[in-house]
Amino acid sequence: MLNISRPTLNSYIKIFESGLRVPNEKIQIIFEELFNYELSNDEFNEKLNKYHNLLQRDKVMGVLELEADTTDLFTSVMNTIKEDFYSSNYDEEIYIFINMLISSYKSEKLFSHLVKYFLVLNNIISYQKVDFEKDSYLLHYFTVFENDKNNNLNYDSRLEKRFINRIEEINVIKNESENRYRQKLINLLDEEISNLKDMGFELTEEQLFKILSNKIKKG
Repeated sequence: MLNISRPTLNSYIKIFESGLRVPNEKIQIIFEELFNYELSNDEFNEKLNKYHNLLQRDKVMGVLELEADTTDLFTSVMNTIKEDFYSSNYDEEIYIFINMLISSYKSEKLFSHLVKYFLVLNNIISYQKVDFEKDSYLLHYFTVFENDKNNNLNYDSRLEKRFINRIEEINVIKNESENRYRQKLINLLDEEISNLKDMGFELTEEQLFKILSNKIKKG
């Protein structure tokens, strides 16, 4: 019911009964709901079934091992996306951007800055906790977005030229990165073909593709 073995369940119960926290946060929360209240058999079974279903959902979604708060955030995001996708007017470009944001925010600091701006603006992060001298970019973003909202942004040919130049610079960087990745794949495949030929093997394209895929997965 809880996606853990009987020995693990017994050890968790002993830990919980001793007043310590169970190492699995989700099981800790479930134990608190099951054992910290006086429940009838029906109430106990009802709660146990509810948590069983939640754990099964987590297992299907591949988030069983995540912490409870992280799982809640993940499922909330997925539910919001699914609801929007089923609407008749979702904006595909929004999701292309979201995908790019998630893929790149660890390497591109500007994405984190942009996210923080909207979190502070909407009081999800309290402005009282912000050092505006250190994070002065928030004030500059505010100026830009405020002018945009009030239709006070004017065309500037110099900015257009700088913007296009930056786009082209980013494209060059992307192409160089793709070429390096492509060359790495070619080298891996050449190495594998050479090794197999030395051993007297001749493989089909499908077999070579499978070998190459396994090598990529292993890093």
